[in-house]
Amino acid sequence: MFKQYFELKFNPFDKEVPTDKLFTSSDTNELDSRLKYILDSRGDLLNSWGAWLW
Repeated sequence: MFKQYFELKFNPFDKEVPTDKLFTSSDTNELDSRLKYILDSRGDLLNSWGAWLW
């Protein structure tokens, strides 16, 4: 009903939104680069801890 009213192509409230449709802000880009840095610099250590913690 609201898709027709607002002329939407897909349901933005659906939990299965494709990742290419998600909003990326400067904050999420910064978070992404920091997490990639952690994985690159300490990835082996985190992987071994993850196996121990889970």
